[in-house]
Amino acid sequence: MPFTNQEQLFFCLLFIAGCMPSPSPGKKTVTTDTIITAAMAPAEQQMVMPADSLPVDIEEDSLVIPADAEIRILKASKEVTSRHNIPEFNSWKLSNADIEKIFRNSCPTSDATIHDLYNTLECEIKGEVIINKVTYHYIINAGAWFYLYNEHHSYTYICPAENCRSLFLDHEQSPEED
Repeated sequence: MPFTNQEQLFFCLLFIAGCMPSPSPGKKTVTTDTIITAAMAPAEQQMVMPADSLPVDIEEDSLVIPADAEIRILKASKEVTSRHNIPEFNSWKLSNADIEKIFRNSCPTSDATIHDLYNTLECEIKGEVIINKVTYHYIINAGAWFYLYNEHHSYTYICPAENCRSLFLDHEQSPEED
């Protein structure tokens, strides 16, 4: 039984958002007109954005940081957004060596994993790093996960390594703890 146009649009949006695996790895340039027209039958196709609209780069792969990667921390600053005075937040800090250790021991993950198994604490280290000659911004959450991003890519990581446990205030939760 073929999918309806609405179902095709839904699957296409899930695919673009990264919720479904890509049929082939790689990078695609997508505009909203590409998304809408791909999901519609030829009789229903309409242009949502002008053909010369700016594309949005979507990276379908994750970035594994190799153990031998050249890593140089450029900036690091702590930000506590909690309205409560939580002593653990005030005392939590990471040195440049700690941040590098987190990057080297991390593994790529999805936002869904962060949502389901990790706590987002109101305490983060934000900064800038060069990894293998590419500059990224990062946000390390005290809950044992972080984002690495620049103008073209955004990656999500966890740091489940035993030698990183002491660097965070919280760790992976089992599904039963919810």
